[in-house]
Amino acid sequence: MVAMLALMLAGCQTTKDSTGTGAANSASYEALMRLADTTRGQGDLYTAATLYRRAHAANGARVEPLLGLGDVLIDQGTPREALDIWRQALALDSGSAAALRGYGRALLALDQPEEAARQYAAVLASDPKDRRALNGLGVSKDMMGDHNGAQERFRAALALAPDDRTTLNNLGFSHLLAGNAAEAIRILEPLGRAPTASALQRQNLALAYGLAGRDEDAARMGRLDLGEAEVQRNLLYYRQAREGAGDTPAAAPRPQVLVAPAKK
Repeated sequence: MVAMLALMLAGCQTTKDSTGTGAANSASYEALMRLADTTRGQGDLYTAATLYRRAHAANGARVEPLLGLGDVLIDQGTPREALDIWRQALALDSGSAAALRGYGRALLALDQPEEAARQYAAVLASDPKDRRALNGLGVSKDMMGDHNGAQERFRAALALAPDDRTTLNNLGFSHLLAGNAAEAIRILEPLGRAPTASALQRQNLALAYGLAGRDEDAARMGRLDLGEAEVQRNLLYYRQAREGAGDTPAAAPRPQVLVAPAKK
Protein backbone atom coordinates (compact mmCIF):
# COMPACT_ATOMS: atom_id res chain seq x y z
CA MET A 1 0.00 0.00 0.00
CA VAL A 2 2.87 2.40 0.73
CA ALA A 3 4.38 1.71 -2.71
CA MET A 4 0.98 2.23 -4.33
CA LEU A 5 0.58 5.52 -2.46
CA ALA A 6 4.02 6.70 -3.63
CA LEU A 7 3.17 5.88 -7.24
CA MET A 8 -0.23 7.56 -6.97
CA LEU A 9 1.17 10.76 -5.50
CA ALA A 10 4.00 10.87 -8.01
CA GLY A 11 1.57 10.31 -10.86
CA CYS A 12 -0.69 13.09 -9.64
CA GLN A 13 2.21 15.52 -9.48
CA THR A 14 3.47 14.58 -12.94
CA THR A 15 0.03 14.97 -14.48
CA LYS A 16 -0.38 18.39 -12.97
CA ASP A 17 3.01 19.59 -14.10
CA SER A 18 2.79 18.20 -17.62
CA THR A 19 -0.76 19.20 -18.53
CA GLY A 20 -2.20 21.60 -15.98
CA THR A 21 -5.67 20.86 -17.36
CA GLY A 22 -8.88 20.78 -15.38
CA ALA A 23 -9.66 17.33 -16.77
CA ALA A 24 -6.36 15.92 -15.50
CA ASN A 25 -6.86 17.46 -12.08
CA SER A 26 -10.36 16.00 -11.96
CA ALA A 27 -9.03 12.55 -12.85
CA SER A 28 -6.37 12.84 -10.15
CA TYR A 29 -8.99 13.89 -7.60
CA GLU A 30 -11.26 10.98 -8.43
CA ALA A 31 -8.37 8.50 -8.29
CA LEU A 32 -7.21 9.85 -4.94
CA MET A 33 -10.71 9.61 -3.49
CA ARG A 34 -11.16 6.03 -4.67
CA LEU A 35 -7.84 5.01 -3.17
CA ALA A 36 -8.55 6.92 0.07
CA ASP A 37 -11.90 5.18 0.49
CA THR A 38 -10.29 1.80 -0.23
CA THR A 39 -7.45 2.25 2.25
CA ARG A 40 -9.85 3.54 4.89
CA GLY A 41 -12.01 0.45 4.40
CA GLN A 42 -8.92 -1.71 4.89
CA GLY A 43 -8.14 0.01 8.17
CA ASP A 44 -5.05 1.91 6.97
CA LEU A 45 -6.07 5.21 8.53
CA TYR A 46 -2.71 6.95 8.21
CA THR A 47 -2.55 6.40 4.44
CA ALA A 48 -6.24 7.26 4.05
CA ALA A 49 -5.73 10.58 5.86
CA THR A 50 -2.80 11.44 3.56
CA LEU A 51 -4.88 10.63 0.48
CA TYR A 52 -7.89 12.64 1.64
CA ARG A 53 -5.59 15.62 2.24
CA ARG A 54 -4.16 15.24 -1.26
CA ALA A 55 -7.64 15.00 -2.73
CA HIS A 56 -8.63 18.20 -0.91
CA ALA A 57 -5.54 19.93 -2.28
CA ALA A 58 -6.47 18.74 -5.78
CA ASN A 59 -10.01 20.10 -5.55
CA GLY A 60 -10.64 22.45 -2.66
CA ALA A 61 -14.21 23.11 -3.76
CA ARG A 62 -15.36 19.57 -2.96
CA VAL A 63 -16.47 18.73 0.55
CA GLU A 64 -16.09 14.93 0.27
CA PRO A 65 -12.34 14.76 1.10
CA LEU A 66 -12.96 16.72 4.29
CA LEU A 67 -15.81 14.40 5.27
CA GLY A 68 -13.57 11.37 4.88
CA LEU A 69 -10.65 13.02 6.64
CA GLY A 70 -12.78 14.11 9.59
CA ASP A 71 -14.02 10.57 10.21
CA VAL A 72 -10.50 9.17 9.90
CA LEU A 73 -9.16 11.67 12.43
CA ILE A 74 -11.88 10.69 14.91
CA ASP A 75 -11.00 7.04 14.42
CA GLN A 76 -7.34 7.92 15.01
CA GLY A 77 -8.26 9.51 18.33
CA THR A 78 -7.64 13.15 17.39
CA PRO A 79 -11.07 14.78 17.77
CA ARG A 80 -9.74 18.32 18.13
CA GLU A 81 -8.05 18.11 14.76
CA ALA A 82 -11.21 16.55 13.36
CA LEU A 83 -13.27 19.44 14.71
CA ASP A 84 -11.25 21.87 12.59
CA ILE A 85 -11.76 19.70 9.51
CA TRP A 86 -15.52 19.60 10.07
CA ARG A 87 -15.56 23.39 10.39
CA GLN A 88 -13.82 23.62 7.02
CA ALA A 89 -16.39 21.24 5.55
CA LEU A 90 -19.27 23.33 6.91
CA ALA A 91 -17.66 26.47 5.48
CA LEU A 92 -17.92 24.81 2.06
CA ASP A 93 -21.44 23.44 2.60
CA SER A 94 -23.22 24.75 5.67
CA GLY A 95 -26.18 22.46 5.08
CA SER A 96 -24.25 19.22 4.67
CA ALA A 97 -25.89 16.59 6.86
CA ALA A 98 -22.72 14.50 6.82
CA ALA A 99 -20.62 17.47 7.95
CA LEU A 100 -23.06 18.37 10.72
CA ARG A 101 -23.15 14.76 11.92
CA GLY A 102 -19.36 14.59 11.82
CA TYR A 103 -19.07 17.84 13.74
CA GLY A 104 -21.44 16.41 16.33
CA ARG A 105 -19.39 13.22 16.54
CA ALA A 106 -16.22 15.20 17.25
CA LEU A 107 -18.00 17.25 19.90
CA LEU A 108 -19.19 14.07 21.63
CA ALA A 109 -15.61 12.78 21.64
CA LEU A 110 -14.62 16.05 23.32
CA ASP A 111 -17.39 15.67 25.95
CA GLN A 112 -19.49 18.55 24.61
CA PRO A 113 -22.92 16.87 24.32
CA GLU A 114 -24.99 20.06 24.43
CA GLU A 115 -23.23 21.52 21.38
CA ALA A 116 -23.27 18.11 19.68
CA ALA A 117 -27.03 17.89 20.20
CA ARG A 118 -27.47 21.18 18.35
CA GLN A 119 -25.67 19.76 15.30
CA TYR A 120 -27.81 16.61 15.23
CA ALA A 121 -30.97 18.65 15.77
CA ALA A 122 -30.06 20.79 12.75
CA VAL A 123 -29.84 17.65 10.61
CA LEU A 124 -33.17 16.36 11.90
CA ALA A 125 -34.85 19.69 11.19
CA SER A 126 -34.20 18.99 7.50
CA ASP A 127 -34.64 15.22 7.63
CA PRO A 128 -36.50 13.82 10.65
CA LYS A 129 -35.73 10.27 9.46
CA ASP A 130 -31.95 10.61 9.45
CA ARG A 131 -31.22 7.63 11.70
CA ARG A 132 -27.54 8.52 12.18
CA ALA A 133 -28.59 11.93 13.50
CA LEU A 134 -31.25 10.29 15.70
CA ASN A 135 -28.60 7.98 17.10
CA GLY A 136 -26.15 10.82 17.69
CA LEU A 137 -28.80 12.92 19.39
CA GLY A 138 -29.65 9.95 21.58
CA VAL A 139 -26.02 9.58 22.66
CA SER A 140 -25.90 13.33 23.34
CA LYS A 141 -28.97 13.15 25.57
CA ASP A 142 -27.59 10.16 27.48
CA MET A 143 -24.40 12.11 28.14
CA MET A 144 -26.54 15.00 29.44
CA GLY A 145 -28.45 12.64 31.74
CA ASP A 146 -31.72 12.68 29.78
CA HIS A 147 -32.11 8.91 29.42
CA ASN A 148 -35.80 9.00 28.55
CA GLY A 149 -35.08 11.46 25.76
CA ALA A 150 -32.18 9.32 24.57
CA GLN A 151 -34.27 6.17 24.46
CA GLU A 152 -36.99 7.98 22.51
CA ARG A 153 -34.42 8.85 19.81
CA PHE A 154 -32.96 5.36 19.73
CA ARG A 155 -36.43 3.84 19.32
CA ALA A 156 -37.16 6.28 16.49
CA ALA A 157 -33.95 5.17 14.77
CA LEU A 158 -34.85 1.51 15.30
CA ALA A 159 -38.26 2.11 13.72
CA LEU A 160 -36.29 2.95 10.56
CA ALA A 161 -33.75 0.10 10.90
CA PRO A 162 -34.98 -2.45 13.48
CA ASP A 163 -31.89 -4.68 13.33
CA ASP A 164 -29.23 -1.98 13.52
CA ARG A 165 -26.73 -3.31 16.05
CA THR A 166 -25.18 0.05 16.89
CA THR A 167 -28.52 1.60 17.83
CA LEU A 168 -29.56 -1.50 19.77
CA ASN A 169 -26.27 -1.34 21.68
CA ASN A 170 -26.91 2.30 22.51
CA LEU A 171 -30.47 1.65 23.63
CA GLY A 172 -29.30 -1.12 25.93
CA PHE A 173 -26.50 1.05 27.28
CA SER A 174 -28.99 3.86 27.90
CA HIS A 175 -31.06 1.52 30.07
CA LEU A 176 -27.90 0.68 32.01
CA LEU A 177 -27.26 4.38 32.61
CA ALA A 178 -30.87 4.74 33.77
CA GLY A 179 -30.39 1.91 36.28
CA ASN A 180 -32.50 -0.69 34.46
CA ALA A 181 -30.05 -3.60 34.17
CA ALA A 182 -32.75 -6.19 33.44
CA GLU A 183 -34.01 -4.34 30.37
CA ALA A 184 -30.43 -3.69 29.29
CA ILE A 185 -29.69 -7.42 29.41
CA ARG A 186 -32.81 -8.18 27.37
CA ILE A 187 -31.56 -5.86 24.62
CA LEU A 188 -27.82 -6.50 24.86
CA GLU A 189 -27.78 -10.28 25.27
CA PRO A 190 -28.59 -11.11 21.63
CA LEU A 191 -25.89 -8.64 20.54
CA GLY A 192 -23.15 -9.67 22.94
CA ARG A 193 -23.64 -13.41 22.43
CA ALA A 194 -23.76 -13.25 18.62
CA PRO A 195 -20.75 -14.61 16.67
CA THR A 196 -20.44 -11.18 15.03
CA ALA A 197 -20.40 -9.28 18.34
CA SER A 198 -17.76 -6.61 18.82
CA ALA A 199 -15.66 -6.37 21.97
CA LEU A 200 -17.61 -3.25 22.89
CA GLN A 201 -20.93 -5.08 22.65
CA ARG A 202 -19.63 -8.02 24.68
CA GLN A 203 -18.29 -5.77 27.43
CA ASN A 204 -21.49 -3.74 27.56
CA LEU A 205 -23.28 -7.04 28.19
CA ALA A 206 -20.68 -7.96 30.84
CA LEU A 207 -21.40 -4.66 32.55
CA ALA A 208 -25.14 -5.35 32.46
CA TYR A 209 -24.61 -8.79 33.97
CA GLY A 210 -22.37 -7.33 36.65
CA LEU A 211 -24.79 -4.57 37.63
CA ALA A 212 -27.56 -7.17 37.80
CA GLY A 213 -25.51 -9.27 40.22
CA ARG A 214 -24.71 -12.00 37.71
CA ASP A 215 -20.98 -12.01 38.40
CA GLU A 216 -20.26 -15.44 36.90
CA ASP A 217 -21.86 -14.43 33.60
CA ALA A 218 -20.03 -11.10 33.73
CA ALA A 219 -16.69 -12.81 34.28
CA ARG A 220 -17.32 -15.33 31.52
CA MET A 221 -18.15 -12.54 29.05
CA GLY A 222 -15.27 -10.39 30.24
CA ARG A 223 -12.70 -13.12 29.63
CA LEU A 224 -13.56 -13.12 25.94
CA ASP A 225 -11.70 -9.81 25.57
CA LEU A 226 -9.83 -9.08 28.81
CA GLY A 227 -7.02 -10.53 30.88
CA GLU A 228 -7.78 -12.10 34.24
CA ALA A 229 -6.52 -9.09 36.20
CA GLU A 230 -8.87 -6.80 34.28
CA VAL A 231 -11.76 -9.20 34.75
CA GLN A 232 -11.19 -9.26 38.52
CA ARG A 233 -10.95 -5.47 38.62
CA ASN A 234 -14.26 -5.25 36.78
CA LEU A 235 -15.92 -7.72 39.15
CA LEU A 236 -14.84 -5.53 42.05
CA TYR A 237 -16.25 -2.51 40.23
CA TYR A 238 -19.57 -4.27 39.65
CA ARG A 239 -19.87 -5.17 43.33
CA GLN A 240 -19.00 -1.63 44.40
CA ALA A 241 -21.37 -0.12 41.84
CA ARG A 242 -24.23 -2.24 43.20
CA GLU A 243 -23.43 -0.72 46.59
CA GLY A 244 -23.30 2.80 45.16
CA ALA A 245 -19.53 3.28 44.76
CA GLY A 246 -16.75 2.24 42.42
CA ASP A 247 -14.15 3.37 39.91
CA THR A 248 -14.32 3.03 36.14
CA PRO A 249 -14.16 -0.59 34.92
CA ALA A 250 -11.06 -1.80 33.11
CA ALA A 251 -12.84 -1.94 29.77
CA ALA A 252 -15.07 1.11 30.04
CA PRO A 253 -18.22 0.33 28.04
CA ARG A 254 -19.73 3.16 26.08
CA PRO A 255 -22.28 3.97 23.40
CA GLN A 256 -21.47 4.16 19.70
CA VAL A 257 -22.12 6.82 17.08
CA LEU A 258 -23.20 5.62 13.67
CA VAL A 259 -20.81 6.61 10.89
CA ALA A 260 -21.48 6.34 7.18
CA PRO A 261 -18.80 6.26 4.46
CA ALA A 262 -17.83 9.80 3.52
CA LYS A 263 -18.93 9.45 -0.08
CA LYS A 264 -22.54 8.69 0.82
